[in-house]
Amino acid sequence: MRMKNEVDRRLFLKWAKLVGIAAWFQPVAGAISKPLQDAKPVHPSNTSQAKDLPSPETILLKDYRPKSIYKIPVTEIAKAKYPIIDMHSHPYAKTAQQIEEWVKTMDEVGVQKTVILAMATGTEFDDIYRKYSKYPDRFEMWCGLDLSGYDTQGFGPAAVKELERCRQAGARGVGKSTIRGAD
Repeated sequence: MRMKNEVDRRLFLKWAKLVGIAAWFQPVAGAISKPLQDAKPVHPSNTSQAKDLPSPETILLKDYRPKSIYKIPVTEIAKAKYPIIDMHSHPYAKTAQQIEEWVKTMDEVGVQKTVILAMATGTEFDDIYRKYSKYPDRFEMWCGLDLSGYDTQGFGPAAVKELERCRQAGARGVGKSTIRGAD
């Protein structure tokens, strides 16, 4: 016999799965209009109501904003006190507009310079360098080291020659090594 305050585990788990969050977390912003305390479990037979609720498969980490249950002071730092250098990034921005937005974000948070590890050589490095060259004081480009054919005759001198070429093209360092065609 079930007590009045005892939780029906199966109903709770079905409800939590449909809602897509645990009972103690706040819902994803905009996903559910009422606070969790006022929400009523969705009956499985009411599929139109269930379709509107998020599921664990659709909630993204970028949308997850938990509320702390602890009442402690919180210090939010919008911008670094001193200029900082981001020592590890990759050429995520593909267009001039995306690079411009990246620079604006750097200005907002206090990043003076970002080191881009292109992990590329040859024309691939040249193309990446060309995209970021509008902001030479904001982005420092590092080329990669292609280890393909490392066990063949003449690899060493050819690799050095390519590194020197990348340096002449604008590389300021060597980042990650790669082997083309390897998984």
